[in-house]
Amino acid sequence: MKTFRKTTNRSKKLGNKERTYDGIHFKSLLEIGIYKRLKEVGFNPKYEFQKYPVMEGFYPTKIFYEPGKDKHIKCSRTKNGVLSKVLDITYTPDFTFYVNNVLIIIEGKGFKTDRYLITRKLFRKYMESMGDVLYFEIHTLRQLDEAIRIIKNI
Repeated sequence: MKTFRKTTNRSKKLGNKERTYDGIHFKSLLEIGIYKRLKEVGFNPKYEFQKYPVMEGFYPTKIFYEPGKDKHIKCSRTKNGVLSKVLDITYTPDFTFYVNNVLIIIEGKGFKTDRYLITRKLFRKYMESMGDVLYFEIHTLRQLDEAIRIIKNI
């Protein structure tokens, strides 16, 4: 299954080595290692397959001033007199798959950005509304092996 993903400069700035493996474009070598190991033990992980809305967007009613591209203070953009929508905040985990009707989510992390730390908290709250789910934040392949042992005991 081929997956198209827009390359971000953020992952390059953090020193990640983006590579394509098995027709999938991964943002880091750790993600490739996680993918390979999960496949080796018989799981069928999907990479960046599901996007979760951890904060719903909204249409503001208050005027908001912020710097524009030219660095001058500008009013919130409007279209036909209506303030522009503030977009959803979403979270897309690296890997998702099911084992015995339990959703398994695995996030491969080499470096935790400020954005990730906030989004992770929002997602933890969102998880409370979900059915059976297990979330693993993985920094090393040794941690992945521990997670695999837990998953196999479900």
